[in-house]
Amino acid sequence: MNATEALTRRLSLIPGVVSGPSRVGNPAHLAWFTGQREFAHLHSPEILDIRLPKSVQDELRTDPRATFRQHRSAWVEFRIESKTDIDDALRLLRIAHEAAGA
Repeated sequence: MNATEALTRRLSLIPGVVSGPSRVGNPAHLAWFTGQREFAHLHSPEILDIRLPKSVQDELRTDPRATFRQHRSAWVEFRIESKTDIDDALRLLRIAHEAAGA
């Protein structure tokens, strides 16, 4: 099972999470929503874009898997290359899901 399949399977278990084409990224890429709000989408099978609160972004500043935009943005790219990365991405996705529902 690749990272995209693992994320999709595990996110489908969270009540209220639906997937579909991205509205803020490339519409050809898979995205996840709570209600009408997109909280994550794929840029590629290995790069996930996650909408995260600033406090969580601050925690990720030293993580080499995280890439930040040059301008202020709620979106952070997170590279997925291992099972540990998938687990860490799921933790971040749960935070993003909660923040999107607030």
